[in-house]
Amino acid sequence: MKVDIQFPDSISDRIFLTWRPIKATARVIDAPAGQPSIAIRLEGKSNVGGGAIAFANRPTHASAPSIDLQLPSDGTPVDVWIGGAFPNASKAFGDVSVEARQIIGGQPAAPLLGRVPVMVRIRKNAEALTNAERDLFLSAMAALNGKGTGRFVDFRDMHDGDAYEQIHVNISFLPWHRAYLLDIERELQTIEDQIALPYWKFDEAAPKLFQRSFIGQSDQSATVQFAPTNPLRNWVGDLNRRGIWRGNAVGPTTVIDVRNEFDCMRISDGPGANFTEFSDWNYTPTFDPTGLESDPHNGAHGSHGAGWITNPTTSQLDPLFYLLHSNVDRLWAKWQWLPSGSGGARSDPAANISYFTGPPQANGHNRGDTLWPWDGVVRPGVATRPPTAPGGGMADSSMTRAPGLKPLVRSMIDYLGAHGGDHLGFAYDDVPFEL
Repeated sequence: MKVDIQFPDSISDRIFLTWRPIKATARVIDAPAGQPSIAIRLEGKSNVGGGAIAFANRPTHASAPSIDLQLPSDGTPVDVWIGGAFPNASKAFGDVSVEARQIIGGQPAAPLLGRVPVMVRIRKNAEALTNAERDLFLSAMAALNGKGTGRFVDFRDMHDGDAYEQIHVNISFLPWHRAYLLDIERELQTIEDQIALPYWKFDEAAPKLFQRSFIGQSDQSATVQFAPTNPLRNWVGDLNRRGIWRGNAVGPTTVIDVRNEFDCMRISDGPGANFTEFSDWNYTPTFDPTGLESDPHNGAHGSHGAGWITNPTTSQLDPLFYLLHSNVDRLWAKWQWLPSGSGGARSDPAANISYFTGPPQANGHNRGDTLWPWDGVVRPGVATRPPTAPGGGMADSSMTRAPGLKPLVRSMIDYLGAHGGDHLGFAYDDVPFEL
């Protein structure tokens, strides 16, 4: 007898999980004759220091380390929900597995009837990465860059000067950059499927990140220096300049002068919490320089004193950009979660907290709109769209078919699928899934 465990919505044979549970099925193969059903226990088996998983019979954060199922002897599958057990993320694929054993006398019997290795793949603080995780990420970034000729060119062109007004200083600043990070993360995962984008927690010192073995150290001429074994040593962001241009004002022990995380969560707080205040946009429309885009986002960019990272039209040329914006996105994700879990009103696209309340428009700033450049819309009439749409549709994922080739703003808001939609396949190490 065997137990077959499947993840029907997965697009890959290798199974990746986040904190958000996903549906799996379990069924008996070659059951003994004469028994209408077989009692089976599913549980997680973790390596030392590996990820952990949890089980439930419905989508919920109230999961358990194991679950007992009565599986019909005729092989009819039974649904079960499996997710990562917060805060225990994986370090490598297969460091945690789903295992199935028959229950005899109230306890799981020794013979293993089924096993599926998985990975709880989570975006982590760059300071928490193992050397192996760091090196996989750097290798994938370097491969995507291809010494200036790789797929990275499209991501460079998505964030250039023509796109400035479309993606900054407006209400879609946060959802647009969430889609941008998701797209490049998925491209990186086609190169190395174990990685997730790390983040630079820029209100704290980052002694591991700002080393030649990781994101590099800048010399007096603002040229970033790398260890001989660092794949980023061959980085080409600007075809006219090999290497990375970044000022040396931030080093391993630097704590930059930006709003800290606690104060970020208080930008707009309480029952009247308002996304437009949190993000920076007050819909008059005038720019309100009090929210997240101004501080800490702008301050984190400018803290280096010089280089590509300080200019919004060139910052994407520096690999550090993606860790910086991963943290900006994490701060938004945490703000969404804080009131009453990730299922709260701040993560609901339909909630009345000024999440893009206008009707669909061509400029991609309301919750029903598609996002440029994935929708291919370029300067329709008087709309402020750039003249080109590099990159094509949103990259595929091994975990989910959401948000589709042409992502909507509202898909970016409910990224964990807590309000009836599909999850986007990412989560952060300190932001749980809760309903």
